[in-house]
Amino acid sequence: QGGVVLVSHDERLIRMICKELWVVKDGTVKSLDGGFDEYRNIVEKELAENGI
Repeated sequence: QGGVVLVSHDERLIRMICKELWVVKDGTVKSLDGGFDEYRNIVEKELAENGI
């Protein structure tokens, strides 16, 4: 079996076609079990911590 790596900022596209979500940040790659919802929570928390 093969695979495809999709790079996108389009939330709708990601939710429609992705079965796994991997985030590349600060030179690391992390698989998120909670998918896009978990990613959104992480980003919102980081923004709040930085006063944004």
